[in-house]
Amino acid sequence: MKKYGVQFAVCFYGVFLLSIFEGCSSDDDAKAKLQIPPHEAKLQSYYSASNRGKWSDLDLEHDPAVNVSKTPKQVNISVTAPFTSRPDHYTEMILLTDYSLKEIEKHSYKKTDQEQIKTTFSLPKGAHGEYYVMLKCNLHDMWYKKIVIP
Repeated sequence: MKKYGVQFAVCFYGVFLLSIFEGCSSDDDAKAKLQIPPHEAKLQSYYSASNRGKWSDLDLEHDPAVNVSKTPKQVNISVTAPFTSRPDHYTEMILLTDYSLKEIEKHSYKKTDQEQIKTTFSLPKGAHGEYYVMLKCNLHDMWYKKIVIP
């Protein structure tokens, strides 16, 4: 019986010490974790020209050309997807999201639509701030481009 009591005490003491050390993080670490906006944490799982990840040699094939223009009635965001001549490599979708990555509008494409993909998203007059154009490649995941409308 004494043997089990000692083992229990050692186990209890180990768990106690572990719980103390797990709680020991600096306030700066906690503040840094809280300062990352949720959308930026999610963006870390996507790719961009500045964050190519495992696709480091493919950024030009996935970086859409984006042009923002304003009319008296709306803000137009024109997107041209990069063209690839490989039949097994194509754009599945282009979408526009707001700053928090909430989908505003999505355009889907088939493998046969790939000659020159151009699309335009329209926002109401007065729209401003940060938005993201997202491009979904059938082979190389999701890519984004941040745009700022003044």
